[in-house]
Amino acid sequence: MTRTDRLSGFDSSGNPTYQTVNTAKYDALGRSVEVDDAFNNKTTTTFTPAGAGPLTKAVTTDPNGGVTTTELEPAWGKETGMTDQGGLRTESDLRPTWSHH
Repeated sequence: MTRTDRLSGFDSSGNPTYQTVNTAKYDALGRSVEVDDAFNNKTTTTFTPAGAGPLTKAVTTDPNGGVTTTELEPAWGKETGMTDQGGLRTESDLRPTWSHH
């Protein structure tokens, strides 16, 4: 989906009018790289690697310039770490856990 509209009213002839709620752009691999809301506030995402290959990182920039970085384990595509807009980092441990009974 590249655009979402909603009914905003009717013109003087009774024809429906619409407001664009958001638009989206995608890269050649189908990943969302840009979303604009109804007020033209843009959120962008860049991927590493930019082309084909196992994804290792996604960097999302919100309309206010805040950046969130997500790191991924390329073999599984699972999140291994994230740094939020405030610079706080969270890491995930993908090692299996074993329990003995």
